[in-house]
Amino acid sequence: MKALCLLLLPVLGLLVSSQTLCSMEEAVNEKIQEGASSLVFRAIRSIGLECQSVTSRGDLATCPR
Repeated sequence: MKALCLLLLPVLGLLVSSQTLCSMEEAVNEKIQEGASSLVFRAIRSIGLECQSVTSRGDLATCPR
């Protein structure tokens, strides 16, 4: 019985440490998503499109000049 308890202690330690890693991983993923979304919004705002209409007749679409 003592041996079984000693074998279960490392398993319990791994379970506890993995739970803290999951919350840490979630926090890191959240920060990455926040940073990426702000970069995307900044890039979209800086794009200047001046084209009013687009024509395409089987070729690549071009802006009228």
